[in-house]
Amino acid sequence: MQPIIYWFRNDLRLYDNKALNQALESKHPIIFIYIINKEWFKKGTLGFNRISTFRLNHLYSSLNRLQKELQSRGSDLYIFKNNPLSTISKLAQQTRAKAVYAHHEYAWYELEEEKAINKVVPLHLTWGNMVYPPDQVPFTPDVSPYYYTKFMKKVIDLPPATIVSEIKSINSFKGEITLETFKLPETNNTVSPLELMSNYLNSNAFEEYYYSRELFEGDHYSSFLSPYLADGSLSANVLYQELNNKLKENPRLEASVDKLKLQLIWRDYYRFLFLRYGRKLFYRHGIRNKNRDRYDDMEAFLQWKNGKTDHPLVNAFMNELRTTGFLSNRGRMLVSYYLAKVLQVNWLWGAQWFEHILIDYEVCNNYGNWAYQSGVGTDSRFNRSFNLDKQIEKFDPRRVYLARWANKSNS
Repeated sequence: MQPIIYWFRNDLRLYDNKALNQALESKHPIIFIYIINKEWFKKGTLGFNRISTFRLNHLYSSLNRLQKELQSRGSDLYIFKNNPLSTISKLAQQTRAKAVYAHHEYAWYELEEEKAINKVVPLHLTWGNMVYPPDQVPFTPDVSPYYYTKFMKKVIDLPPATIVSEIKSINSFKGEITLETFKLPETNNTVSPLELMSNYLNSNAFEEYYYSRELFEGDHYSSFLSPYLADGSLSANVLYQELNNKLKENPRLEASVDKLKLQLIWRDYYRFLFLRYGRKLFYRHGIRNKNRDRYDDMEAFLQWKNGKTDHPLVNAFMNELRTTGFLSNRGRMLVSYYLAKVLQVNWLWGAQWFEHILIDYEVCNNYGNWAYQSGVGTDSRFNRSFNLDKQIEKFDPRRVYLARWANKSNS
């Protein structure tokens, strides 16, 4: 029997994986693959590539975990470091694969890639990786709500997507693969993202999430689940429904549950926005089509990127980001505002730096949020501004965060 290819993308898990379940239902032997795109490593005009060591190490950790899970079920994960179209074309030709199964993606580049692959081998795509996927809401992406609040109100009372059970048995491909594969470096992170989620939701930190999420740093300012949501090793849908369960168990958690659920709805919202507006979300003038003053000022950009601006809070945020690959929600909001609206630098440059450095980078969240904060996205108050000195007084009155990060050497 001809095999099929299952292409893992941003869904690195064996549970709640609709596309994988559809592949299994085909009864064909399956070749499991992941492609590390060689385009990620090409240095761009701004002097850096698309994937930092922070992102890459986290990806390797998630891939190692997935590969071991597949091997424990008598299968394997073939990892290639190449171009997806070229890799899948050669693999399908060599193995006589009948089709490729995968989850839909949402941004323009990935959609164009899907079209190209489908011309070579049939590509069966499934909606997934969302709480409210397009096939389960009462509107189509082309008329999805422009503003977040309206989107949220349309979906929040709907039943979330059904959770798909974990894969236990697999009809794996037993033939030989002669294409060059990539050997993963060993990683130490063996903790399951589901276990991390459970530990967090049962912690005191989660009880304080509603209040602590706006802080600059500390043990409780983030759930720290976003890197796993980004690569799909943690299902956003499972997290959402676990939040509902926590609320039933303990109504006292309502504020924190609602706050985290709304963040997951923001995640869905940006995916609908990308399906609706496509490549426009990568234009300098965004989807508002406004000619705002933005300059390709490399000197100002480098000062921002390296934490050398005239404001200590911005410097602190950028130093932490450069050092750790992570930044608080409020920090991301304030530094994007500062680059785009104070320095008036091309906001796309900032989005590209975040794409490179953030351990939890997701294309829709990243470019959607940058457009929003820069006044060219869907913020109804597109001239929104912040008083950074007041932000310090409110969130770092003792200057603890500033003392830690503002003057950190850029080495």
